Amino acid sequence: EYDVGCPAHQETSYVLYGQSMVRSLEILPEKHGYYVSNCIRHCLTGSRGNWNRMMIDDVNMEDAFLMWYEDKINVSGSNNHTVRFVDTGDVEPSGTNRC
Repeated sequence: EYDVGCPAHQETSYVLYGQSMVRSLEILPEKHGYYVSNCIRHCLTGSRGNWNRMMIDDVNMEDAFLMWYEDKINVSGSNNHTVRFVDTGDVEPSGTNRC
């Protein structure tokens, strides 16, 4: 088990906050993409190495952004894809999402 160093009541609050945030994201118009990890330590900021290290559904943030960006600038006009990735692990980071 992944120890986040918090008492159980704080972990519960963290999980409920994450679930609420994901519900809020899901109602955004489809033109908006997102890539949301469940890391509570801000690991995606800082060096570029984190940009392509963390994975959600076997896709890193760099590739997810490129998928979204290329779809939005698609000159054929068929930019109707929704690019959304969410790490749904509650407290324990999933897969490679460890800081």
